[in-house]
Amino acid sequence: MNAFVRTIAATVAACGVAACASRGGQVAEEATQCDSLWLVVGSYASASDDGVKVYAFDQSTAEAVPVSALAGISNPSYLTVVERDDAVTLFSVSEGGAEGSSVHSITFDRTDGSMMLADAVATHGAAPCYVTTSPDRRWVLAANYNGANVSVVAVDSMGCFVGDAATYAFEGSGPVAGRQSQPHLHCVEFMPDGTRLLATDLGTDCIHVFAVNDTASLASDYLRHVGDVSVEPGSGPRHIVFDRRAAHAYLINEISGRVTVFDASPEMNIRQYAVSDSVGAQGSGDIHLSADGRFLYTSNRLQADGIAIFRVADDGSLERIGYQSTGRHPRNFVITPNDRFLLVACRDDNAIEIYARDLATGLLTPTGKTIETTAPVCLKFVKRR
Repeated sequence: MNAFVRTIAATVAACGVAACASRGGQVAEEATQCDSLWLVVGSYASASDDGVKVYAFDQSTAEAVPVSALAGISNPSYLTVVERDDAVTLFSVSEGGAEGSSVHSITFDRTDGSMMLADAVATHGAAPCYVTTSPDRRWVLAANYNGANVSVVAVDSMGCFVGDAATYAFEGSGPVAGRQSQPHLHCVEFMPDGTRLLATDLGTDCIHVFAVNDTASLASDYLRHVGDVSVEPGSGPRHIVFDRRAAHAYLINEISGRVTVFDASPEMNIRQYAVSDSVGAQGSGDIHLSADGRFLYTSNRLQADGIAIFRVADDGSLERIGYQSTGRHPRNFVITPNDRFLLVACRDDNAIEIYARDLATGLLTPTGKTIETTAPVCLKFVKRR
């Protein structure tokens, strides 16, 4: 176990929700989904507070029941989930300064929703805001927003870190004063075939492209920078997603408030820019596709807070078809596996708002259901056992 880890106490409560039985019917191309899920919430919180919370969530009724909570991590603002048969590991950033930033490993019991801290490692970069794992689950990678770098660290099959993190640093700036004075890494995502890693850089208006060395034994040898993909100056790349056919990529740009549509090829050719933020708030946030791939959603903050809704054409192009106003500062959001609901983390209203999705039109309708929780930022689902 890494020496950086600290002893903490986890608050765990048993869940009284019965395990769901299998059911018939079709669920948005993903048939036989179990209706009962775990909803894991990351937030801005001090290390002494419960920053990671778990709810039993029924995706047929959108009812949520609090189950457990975990303290010990300062600002666990972004999480990723790794599922190995019955074993589940959560990896969480600890978003802080250069000396206090880290990635934490959390064991998660998919039977009762309980959690326990397992390990932690320093990222050697300030304000990590995104974490993911390699396709083979041997490496954990973090994007350090104020560190101008990406961290890579090995991880074993139990979710514990092996050795220290290596960093891949960047230089440069962009034209927007106060926002682009240096590189700001915001997201690290693997291309669908796993051979390339993309690192979005809000500060320099580009996506850094890395070749992946699957045979590497050292973190410093895992990535090789092979080029950059530039977007419009002043865009501020933030998060990127790929469609199910691995044919197109969609990038939300925080500053310009536009979605960039790419061919998901090694060249990443730009095909379209589509407007998400129509009021110039410069606070666009998250981006997700519906499970059936027919609709794309983006969040916008700071002014006219809400979710922009796009129809995806057969050729991958976007048409904006609607806008759903939300609570204040909709940072991250998530769509249920059955495509029926969209949950939004409204950080400044201390609430997770739940919207019903029309499967035919993609439009959203408020359900009136809200999960009250302090400063929610990141939402993830985990399958129940």
